[in-house]
Amino acid sequence: GSFWILEFMNALYQFSIAYAVGFYYFAEPDEDDNREVPCTVLQEGVFVGLFKHMGSLAYGSCIIAIIQTIQWLLRYLAAKNEQGGANPVLGCILKVFMCCCKCLEGIMGFINKNVYIDIAITGDHTFCSGLLNVVKTILDYGSAMAILGAANLLFKVSGIAILTGGCGGVAWLMLQADKYVAADSETRVEGKEFVIGISMLVAFTIAWAFMEVFGMTTDTLLYCFAVDKSTNDGHVTTAPADFLTLYNDAEEIMHKRAKKREKLLKKRGSQ
Repeated sequence: GSFWILEFMNALYQFSIAYAVGFYYFAEPDEDDNREVPCTVLQEGVFVGLFKHMGSLAYGSCIIAIIQTIQWLLRYLAAKNEQGGANPVLGCILKVFMCCCKCLEGIMGFINKNVYIDIAITGDHTFCSGLLNVVKTILDYGSAMAILGAANLLFKVSGIAILTGGCGGVAWLMLQADKYVAADSETRVEGKEFVIGISMLVAFTIAWAFMEVFGMTTDTLLYCFAVDKSTNDGHVTTAPADFLTLYNDAEEIMHKRAKKREKLLKKRGSQ
């Protein structure tokens, strides 16, 4: 039950972000590509998720909760095995099952996220019908999703590292002035390493939350682009200009790589 509640909260967060980004994507742009989006669109997404699509969100989160419960049971059995003599064969089997469950959880998390995006954009799909749309979209735009996923991961890791390290560096510089303060002064800071560590921990938490929202936003933009293109016979209607430029550049890179692979295969075949 605890796993289910936590996963449902995560599903509601993903749905509300996808709803807000979808509202932005499909809003009519003006001449400068600016779009009017109400300031309460995020709260509206939470309301729609709770009162119109709670069943779909609960269904998807239940799947993840079941997998997590199985993982917890496997860890419990592994701990009991260690206490009861550590059978190596049983320990190996349990570790293999735990690894499979972890991989399955990652796959289902990726699928669930895209299903929530599909439901938030279309508004008239259940979890199962949204799943069919997601499978079709992945088959059509899987390569673009893979490139975007790798770019998101790189940006997320580098952004978190830069923000955390930067805040730690600023805290260290600020504490350097402390050496000019008298030893018996009330403003003198003791335990500078602890203060720097706390500042880096706070920075890491904020940076991680920001990067999670950023990743969800980019995933939703790509899915909106795929829906827009598939429903308008290969043409896009309201895609943001900057996003369209980035997508075209990524598509061009994919075409160049495909041509290089074809040339290499032809050379190997002739040899």
